Amino acid sequence: MRVLRFGAAAGIAVAEAAAAVALVFASHHDPDPWLIAAFAVVAGLTFVAAGLVALWRRPDNATGAWMVATGCLWFVAALTESNESWVWTAGFVLANLAFVSFAGLILAYPDGRLERRDLWLLAVGGVASVGGNFVVSLIDETPVSQCDNCPGSAIAVTDSHTAAEIVTAVCTIAIVAVLALIVATLVNRWRRASVTSRRTLTPVYATCGVALVLLLASVIADQLSHVTFSVLWVLFLVAFALVPISFLVGVLRSRFDRAAAARFLLSLDAGVPLRDAVAQALHDPTLEIVYRLGDREGWVDEQGREVEEPYPTADRAVTTIERNGRRVAALVHDPALAEEPDTIDLVASAAGLPLENTRLQADLRSEFQFLVTLVDTAPSLFVHLDLDGTILNQNNAAVDVAGEDDQEQIRGRKFWDVFVDPLEREELIQRFKDAAPDYPEEEYENTFVNARGERRVVYWHGAPIPDEHGRVRAIIAGGIDITARHEEAEARERERAFLNAIANEAPSLLCLIDEKGILAPFATNKAFERTLEVEPDATGGTVFWDTWVAPEDSARVKALVARVAAGETVRDHDHTWITKTGRRLAVSWSCTRLPSIDERRLLLISGVDVTERKQRELQLQHERDITSTLMQAIPSIVVVVDREGMIVDNGVDATAAAVNEAFRTALGWPDADIVGTSVLELIDPDDGYFARMAIASAANGVASGERETRWSRADGEHLVFSWTATPVADVTGREPSLVLLSGNDVTQRRKQEQEIRASRTRIIEAADDARRLLERNLHDGAQQRLVALSVSLRLAESRAKTDPAAAEAIIQASREELAAALEELRELARGIHPAVLTDRGLAAAIEALVIRTPIPVTVHVPSDRLPPAIEAAAYYVVSEAVTNIVKYAGATTIDVTVEARDDWVTVTVADDGCGGADPEGGTGLRGLRDRVGALDGTLHVDSPADRGTRIVAEIPLAQRPELAL
Repeated sequence: MRVLRFGAAAGIAVAEAAAAVALVFASHHDPDPWLIAAFAVVAGLTFVAAGLVALWRRPDNATGAWMVATGCLWFVAALTESNESWVWTAGFVLANLAFVSFAGLILAYPDGRLERRDLWLLAVGGVASVGGNFVVSLIDETPVSQCDNCPGSAIAVTDSHTAAEIVTAVCTIAIVAVLALIVATLVNRWRRASVTSRRTLTPVYATCGVALVLLLASVIADQLSHVTFSVLWVLFLVAFALVPISFLVGVLRSRFDRAAAARFLLSLDAGVPLRDAVAQALHDPTLEIVYRLGDREGWVDEQGREVEEPYPTADRAVTTIERNGRRVAALVHDPALAEEPDTIDLVASAAGLPLENTRLQADLRSEFQFLVTLVDTAPSLFVHLDLDGTILNQNNAAVDVAGEDDQEQIRGRKFWDVFVDPLEREELIQRFKDAAPDYPEEEYENTFVNARGERRVVYWHGAPIPDEHGRVRAIIAGGIDITARHEEAEARERERAFLNAIANEAPSLLCLIDEKGILAPFATNKAFERTLEVEPDATGGTVFWDTWVAPEDSARVKALVARVAAGETVRDHDHTWITKTGRRLAVSWSCTRLPSIDERRLLLISGVDVTERKQRELQLQHERDITSTLMQAIPSIVVVVDREGMIVDNGVDATAAAVNEAFRTALGWPDADIVGTSVLELIDPDDGYFARMAIASAANGVASGERETRWSRADGEHLVFSWTATPVADVTGREPSLVLLSGNDVTQRRKQEQEIRASRTRIIEAADDARRLLERNLHDGAQQRLVALSVSLRLAESRAKTDPAAAEAIIQASREELAAALEELRELARGIHPAVLTDRGLAAAIEALVIRTPIPVTVHVPSDRLPPAIEAAAYYVVSEAVTNIVKYAGATTIDVTVEARDDWVTVTVADDGCGGADPEGGTGLRGLRDRVGALDGTLHVDSPADRGTRIVAEIPLAQRPELAL
């Protein structure tokens, strides 16, 4: 199949070449057909030949196919030499296909693959070059104006030379842009390529670059000058013909490299290192060689250093070399060498034996390096001595123990001058001499001060090294630095003595017991013996919870100790201990499990005598309970704030405010809302300045006087408190000082005082109004009648002698006027205070009142007399109520009831009128409330609209005594 493909491609190329030559001979419109034809045929056949060789050598690589296609399409351009219109038109339209194929060849080299960007460039270039010619052939009958002998377009549908020039210019710009992008792509690939890849790319890219530049220049010149175009076109053809030669050089380079690979053995004989010789043969300066270890898994370099197993990556390829079915080495090289497997295989075959030898050397170096590393990194000391005691070699641990910084500072010196104290050297030298000539194994320990002035303790073990005849030729001294162990043992001994001293002098009660609770002999400290009143030798063998714990707590203590012995951790507990003399002590104690000693599990009991503290705590708690009870029970509000006025917590619960129940009840604020809140936020802003000054004064140690401010309840209502600020100490120690605010709710008192002042004002005003009314009534009524009576009497006196009858008539009229004046005075006196009330009591006064009422009145009044003030108040309540009902209520009935029961007098006046009475709307009901309030009574008005009015006055029969303060 390969031969058939090769022959077919060659035949097609030769036929196309012959046809091209024939067309040139048959044509007469080109001035120099022979020169152009010669170059064109040579270029086309060169591409075909190079492509055929590439296909023969690498049929899987598309580069050969691109070269054959370029050569075959190249001859299509010869159709433009025809004198026949259709043939010429086909050649004109398809002439540029060879350049599209040529661009694809360049972009696909060397692996024959095109990227997506490359395909886009080829597509755009093909459309611009072939499609542009096709459009020009459609719109211009003479597409090539510089050729007078060329036939016209066979497919022209119109003749617009201007439109054809525009299309040509646009396509030319597109082709120039595509060529520029192709050049940029090739430059970028060359820059990113490795050294080996550049070796492959450089000749091809150089010739292609020159050809592309000349092609670009000819495309531009074609629009400017035909002569310049012809010159550049010939130069392009020359460069174009060199391109397939550069491809052939790249294809045949592996053949040439085989000879170079064969010569690399001569380089080895000349002393060139193996790696350099292989790198020269493969032309890859970045080549690396790693070797497979023989008996151990892993890879090493030529120096025996361990390396990672090589894996191929995007930047590096790996070729494994085997001998006798076993991997011996791996070449890590440029991926571009994968295109030349024959060369790599040849070099690998030729280098197999040298690589095996080098691998063995690397394996040996690795083993040696491993042993050196093992000895140098071992914590033990290794010193190599000759038979005179001279140090021949040593590891890093020995150098460090000797206090030196470099091995050369020890090598060549005597062992005892480095590792033996001067006071012991003579003895060691003598022992060393006595051990000759066999130098048997020996172990010993010595202490010395090294070169850095550090005290070191080393345990040594010496052993001889015999030669092949069994004679000792050297000595190995291995040592272990036990300085830290010695120091730790000494430190533990000092710590033990220190802890014993502390335990004996500690104020805590300490004793050691086993899991059964038995005290070990002399296992108590002085505080235990002193507190429990026992001698040191009298505690051993006693059971802790049976002897030293109160019977009621013995079982609980035993259970707790058992839990600790089982590995559990328990908190401190308080129980009662018993002294030797029977005294009972309150002890806070804990139990700790100690490490095993002689297969025994010991436990440490540690306790503190808290008897006095418990008593003080109980007393303090009792005092706190009393204080807390008093604080919560007092009716005054109490709140504690800091220097800034922030409400603090109670010192036990961070969410509970330091306030009493009276505060919570009066103001209704939840603790969570006020802890950490400024108390000034609860005080009216108008009073905030004075409150802040009072708190600041108390915080500085000066208690403030009593003051009244308005406080806000949780529901928005305001209360008035009279309070003081007093400095107090913070027992929790969190603040330098606190301030105690305490006070009483004086809201009702303030209201009563305001009501009293208002009622007094209204009483005074009512009295003044009554006096003015009385004065007016006397002036306008009885006074006028009496004045008229006085005038009548003087007139009667003057006429008594002259006209007795007229005088008698005047006297008679004066008598009637006097009676009317007396009646008016009685009515006036009845309005001020009815005489019947004083003479006959409340019942008679009310009966007299209701007789003159035009509305039916039902009266229920006790016949017994009441205190005068109460009767007067009740009378005026009934009088004012009845008067208002008659005037405004529109009622049909009135019910008046007076009851005296349980030291209270209740006066009720009810009607069935329109209701809607407002006690604040007029002076009548307000005056009644003042009159009843003066007797410590109350007045209630219930007057719903359209349901009548009910007025109830409650007056105490006796004045209630005030609370004694």
